[in-house]
Amino acid sequence: MKVKRNHLFFGFGSFGVFLSSGFTFRSLFSKNESKQELDDKYICLNQAYYEIPEPENLYGRKHLQSIPAHLSLLKLAKSRDTHIANYAIAKLANSQHLSDGQCREIAQMCDFDLTIKLSRTESVDPRIFLPPICTHLRMLNSSDSKSKSSRDLVFELLKKLHDSIQNANECTKYFASFALKANQISIAFESEMQHMDLVPEHIRKKNFMSEEKIDWFCLEALMGYSSSGQKACEMLINGGIFLILHTFRESYPNDSVMNEKVAKFLAKLSEYPESHKHFVATGWIGVLAKWLNDSENIELSFPAAKCLYNLDKDTQHVFTESVYLLNPFYRLKSTDWDIIFVHGLLGGIFRTWRQSDSSKNLDNYTRCWPQTWLAADIPSLRVLAIDYPTYLTGWKVECPTEKLSLKDRSNSILESLIAAGVGKRPIIWVGHSMGGLIIKEMLVSCDKSNSQALKDVIANTKGTVFYSCPNRGSDLAVWPSKFPNVVLPSTEVMELMTDSPALMKLHEEFLNTVRQRDVKCLSFGESFKSRLGLKKVKFSAFMVSEKSANPGYGEFHLLPMDHHSTCKPANKQSDAYRLTYDFILNLMYNNNFNYSQ
Repeated sequence: MKVKRNHLFFGFGSFGVFLSSGFTFRSLFSKNESKQELDDKYICLNQAYYEIPEPENLYGRKHLQSIPAHLSLLKLAKSRDTHIANYAIAKLANSQHLSDGQCREIAQMCDFDLTIKLSRTESVDPRIFLPPICTHLRMLNSSDSKSKSSRDLVFELLKKLHDSIQNANECTKYFASFALKANQISIAFESEMQHMDLVPEHIRKKNFMSEEKIDWFCLEALMGYSSSGQKACEMLINGGIFLILHTFRESYPNDSVMNEKVAKFLAKLSEYPESHKHFVATGWIGVLAKWLNDSENIELSFPAAKCLYNLDKDTQHVFTESVYLLNPFYRLKSTDWDIIFVHGLLGGIFRTWRQSDSSKNLDNYTRCWPQTWLAADIPSLRVLAIDYPTYLTGWKVECPTEKLSLKDRSNSILESLIAAGVGKRPIIWVGHSMGGLIIKEMLVSCDKSNSQALKDVIANTKGTVFYSCPNRGSDLAVWPSKFPNVVLPSTEVMELMTDSPALMKLHEEFLNTVRQRDVKCLSFGESFKSRLGLKKVKFSAFMVSEKSANPGYGEFHLLPMDHHSTCKPANKQSDAYRLTYDFILNLMYNNNFNYSQ
């Protein structure tokens, strides 16, 4: 009986072992079978998890390995340990191996701070940002249940601003009233003509303005109101300006001028903290990140860099309308010195600092050598550039502009530079033509000021570089006497009269300041005449003579170029670049800055 019972227990035990082995084998086989079916239907990523740097105590290793790699990185990107967070952000930005669905999952799970940090990471995958709001979602319903198009929204907002904001400048008011009137005329004319295609083109042009031109005036007016204070900014945001700008961008995808204005408008809006959350909510961050990495289109990348910098809560300063950040474009790149570029009459940030036009056919041609060459050769420089409107004559100004003197403009730029943190570290100034005069005016003002912020600017100024600066005026300003019925000189031109008492006084004060503070100076002059004139009236002349370009202090070199080309080196071996580069390195070395390329 005892033997039989043992046999019975042995039988049940053997059966149990066999059964459990079968289930184990079945389980393994089922997993392989399911995996094979999944591989046939879907493209799956290998569950390879990234090595997570120390310390590991924030999130347990087992916990991290229980979720997919991209979600693990998303969790680590929000770590309080900056090293871990920055590592994870860099990995997330490089998401080319992820599917569209995984990228959208990241976009939906990112908070505001992480979204901005990702956007300011070099070569970020644009798929990890939420797309712009679809056009059909921008349709609003009014109280009378009538649908409003994006275009209706534009003119409704513009009229509210025109009626409510009284402190807007005259230029903005002009653009607004012109756009509103042109739109009313266009609507009235279209309502009378059922078949517009049958109306001769010359009659259409005579009776109303094109939609594109009206949109241009609208955009100019709306942007003008963005500079009119807190109330105007709130009205713009509540009136749907971020959706309106999407409409402009999509309506004119190949219009570089219109897109440049949209990019500048966004940069202006980013100055107001109240606007920041709307950039993410309306899907602008992905667009800005794409623009930022478009090195060929500086009209978009420069405003995008400024905008994203202003949105980043980790940054300490604000870049206002006239100041652009050319280097560093991205996060986590430290700099020790500031170099500030100021263009001259009829110049601009997008054209003054380009490589010589004689090199335009080269593959590596650059449209902004301070960013492409100088920032790469001396990465420790924070490269800033000033942009402001100037006019040669008063005839072609498109609205009644405010006449800013050299001093007024300098004070305005100084205020913007202080907001950008200028004055906290060593500074080098670079100016072309009238830009040099603006720099001189700023330095003299800082030297006289009782403001600690301005005192810091002059105290930290180490050197200046001037390309064809009219220290003693320019022969350009004698045009009114030669063509009194043709040229109506602008305020800027009138201030450039040769041997003008105001310029001579400024130059004397500048020399006293730089000598007293041992500020080094490098100056260049033109040795070729420039072709000047209007249509059939042409002549050649030196715009800035050698006598005027030579400040009588520091180094001076004549360049084999005309006035406009002195700041446009043909290559890195050109004196215009090589001497400037050497000058900067010597300044840094003499101020105990150890730099090794």
